[in-house]
Amino acid sequence: MTNHDWPKSAIYHLMKNIIIRPMIGRINPDSIENIIPNLTNTDWSKSLRLLERLMRLDSSPILQRVARYFLEKKASTSKILRTELELPKSTVTWALQQLTEIGFIEPVSEVRQERGRPAFIYATPDASEDDIKRARIRHRRISNPKYKAAERLAQTLLTEYLEKRERCEISIREILIFVREVKLPYSSADVAEIVAELLSEKGIKIWR
Repeated sequence: MTNHDWPKSAIYHLMKNIIIRPMIGRINPDSIENIIPNLTNTDWSKSLRLLERLMRLDSSPILQRVARYFLEKKASTSKILRTELELPKSTVTWALQQLTEIGFIEPVSEVRQERGRPAFIYATPDASEDDIKRARIRHRRISNPKYKAAERLAQTLLTEYLEKRERCEISIREILIFVREVKLPYSSADVAEIVAELLSEKGIKIWR
């Protein structure tokens, strides 16, 4: 069965209900017309196949985690999910395939990479262009070793320096000094700028 067999809005609405209010033990083929809105005239065998997939979501903690992430962020790539949910690649690939087959998400764009094939951005039907843009930026960040190092440093500065001193501001010069002390194999100025950007996103005032 393909996504085109069903109205996307109806599938997405049903999926959200299952994720937000688990329906284990309450999905009954005899009442499928009440469970799936606006689909009363569809082929019964297709209804049962969709129901089988929905029950798989209902009983799979992994699918629940990935689906909940999409409910919150609206768009993501495989790499983002692997990083933020700490799941192996094979598990994420399977989850994306399952959610795509159901119609909860679909590939909407690509992120070009320095090596290999472009990465697909998957999104929910109600994802905005800004949601997709944020996913693209996040993917590029976590794919860049500088960003990975900067994220660790930004978190250290936030928890070990700023919060302990009850500060909500820092100068770019202080950040640069901190980065140089760590002695990373990257340009200190580049990493300092990324750290400043990350701290700014967390509400820290950056003085220049």
